Amino acid sequence: RHLHIDRSELKDVKPPYFLICNHQSMVDFGAAALVCKKDLISFVVSTHFFRDPVLSIGLKLGGCIPKRQFFPDLSAVRKMLRAVRSGLSVGIFPEGQTCYSGQCNDIDPAIGKLVKAMDVPVVNIQIRGNFLTAPKYANGAVFPGYTVAKGSLLLSKEEIDSLSDSEIADRIAKGLAYDEYEWQRKEMHPSRRPRTVNGLENILWLCPKCGKEHAMQTDGPYLYCTECGYRVQTDEYGFLKNTDGTSAELDTPPKWYNWQKEQLEKQLDAGTLLPLTL
Repeated sequence: RHLHIDRSELKDVKPPYFLICNHQSMVDFGAAALVCKKDLISFVVSTHFFRDPVLSIGLKLGGCIPKRQFFPDLSAVRKMLRAVRSGLSVGIFPEGQTCYSGQCNDIDPAIGKLVKAMDVPVVNIQIRGNFLTAPKYANGAVFPGYTVAKGSLLLSKEEIDSLSDSEIADRIAKGLAYDEYEWQRKEMHPSRRPRTVNGLENILWLCPKCGKEHAMQTDGPYLYCTECGYRVQTDEYGFLKNTDGTSAELDTPPKWYNWQKEQLEKQLDAGTLLPLTL
């Protein structure tokens, strides 16, 4: 992945601290650990990884903290507090899971209250390029390219003391916000092997031309509609283009994904799509 590490802004930051990182792929923790160099990090990991008898051994030896995904977990919080009070830093991925389309997932605002309880500085690791090299939709396919991991101090202890929970949550959300493809527009690092979009139909399921749902299919570099024949293809940088080589109107997965959400919201407002109820 040609990983480039930038720890220049962390020279004066000493553990323990609270490490937050955006989540683009399953190897993000490795990049974050490299940025932090020799500092010992107890990463918070979803409990289902601890159910693997082999993997769980490594996670426990690495000091990882199990947490129930998408649920409040007081046991995990207590272990995190115990870790920082013993001098260890704690690392989490506030998105909760790897991103779908290359854009940051929503951040739970309760992160502000957790930061207050930890009472240590917050370090932010910004990772770029991991989604383009190993997209979540690609079912394990890897497209070798270029990645960057940069560390910075997001919140000092003095700032945490002076800010409210909601203000801290806002700062963290802004620090983690990203769009992989907007970063790529500036960097333009090509894949070192032919890109495909196989699996992307599971995320981009609505045709922008005819509006047919679940008619999108993929074949190598092509994403097309089986209903009206609309077709786009990916280039070596990950952008979507028309078959004549011009840029597609929805030329990135985040744009297409957000457009789909807008269509669903319009249907909800119009009463043509009933909201789910429990």
